[in-house]
Amino acid sequence: MIVTSSCRPRSAISTIAVSPSTYVKTVKGTRWVVAYRNIAADEEITYDYCINSYGDFEWECSCGHPSCRRVHNTDFFKLPDEKLVEYLPLLDDWFLDWQRDAVWELQERLANRTAAT
Repeated sequence: MIVTSSCRPRSAISTIAVSPSTYVKTVKGTRWVVAYRNIAADEEITYDYCINSYGDFEWECSCGHPSCRRVHNTDFFKLPDEKLVEYLPLLDDWFLDWQRDAVWELQERLANRTAAT
């Protein structure tokens, strides 16, 4: 199985309002690729590498999607607001614990932005 990054991972209908068809979740120290729907044997599996990420490393993206961000930064908090809202429910527990204050501040900022509109 090959998992590649994409600015707009495969869309799927799911019980929560997010677009990735997969994301990575750590359970008892093991990283799992979690799917929101059945994935065909020959289908490319994509997810956004910026979920649960941190640091200052940047790389150019060549995913080819029309909404491609062109440049990725490994800092989750540098994602566009619409991605932050979309990806907050997908964050790993270790990331939430480690970045507790930053996540709380982000949630407050996004809630205030929503309330202002």
